Amino acid sequence: MKYIVMECHFSYAVLLDEDGKFLKAANRSYQVGQTVYDPVLVGDYHYRHRPPAVRIVGRVIGLLLLILAVFLCIRYCGSDTPSDSSNPAVTTGDLLTEYRAKCIALAHAGIAEDAAIFESVELDEEDGVTVYELDFIANGVEYEYELDAHTGAILQYKSEPID
Repeated sequence: MKYIVMECHFSYAVLLDEDGKFLKAANRSYQVGQTVYDPVLVGDYHYRHRPPAVRIVGRVIGLLLLILAVFLCIRYCGSDTPSDSSNPAVTTGDLLTEYRAKCIALAHAGIAEDAAIFESVELDEEDGVTVYELDFIANGVEYEYELDAHTGAILQYKSEPID
């Protein structure tokens, strides 16, 4: 196999092999651009390429971060009891949290959480169904949502531009 000298340093040279891989070799008075047939390679080091162990560790860390993100999403956007217990007439067993209700409405409207200003979020009972009534403003539009507090289903929604 032949190699082309790409860089020369005091103790080593960077070579390009026929497969397009950079290799580190002992510098035996090479010149940049010289063709070499029998270099003394320094270990199995691929210059500017990550070794397989680093790639595996990177993939494991990425997978762990993905699992953590899913866990946090389930934990903080999951369904549990609401924090607002100001309406004692409404039972609170297995209801969505107020935060989860906001997430559902914002996702449906296609609005980022930091772009919305919530005017009111109320837990109420209508026709025997416990609902969240949410009113918020985002990007010059006023939104009104009514969600089933148990399932998160959107029962009604309305949006209209603010004059």
